[in-house]
Amino acid sequence: MTMRIGDENVCIYSGNSMRRVFENGDLLKLETIPFSDFRRGDIVAFFPGGTGSAGIVHRVVSRTEKELTTMGDNNPGADKHKVGEGDRPRLVVQRSTLDGTMRSVPRGRAGMLEFQINRARRLAKLAIAIPLRTIRKRLRKQSRKPGKM
Repeated sequence: MTMRIGDENVCIYSGNSMRRVFENGDLLKLETIPFSDFRRGDIVAFFPGGTGSAGIVHRVVSRTEKELTTMGDNNPGADKHKVGEGDRPRLVVQRSTLDGTMRSVPRGRAGMLEFQINRARRLAKLAIAIPLRTIRKRLRKQSRKPGKM
């Protein structure tokens, strides 16, 4: 998940790992909060290593006193990089779509519910897609056999 920083408090979203929550081109409003105030379900923008203008926008799935574990809603697992204060994490509080619609971004418990719904959708899609691929392959094989129509 990458973002370009226009100014310190906004970024432009681009990527697939938070699809359904954000779309490419969404303008995200960021808020600096104390590290201890981040909680499960929050969506954070952070910069691994604390430098550079490209960063990551993912959801907090667990936390300790000194680290946040994050994950994109559409990714298969949690990020290997643990987010610390040095990564300059900021809370994503609002989303503005390309048509100008502004929506607040749920955090905490409501954010985790959104995460769980997105994960269930992803798993259901995979559960349907895999058997469909098998059926398509079999149909292709049958249509290639001589004398079959």
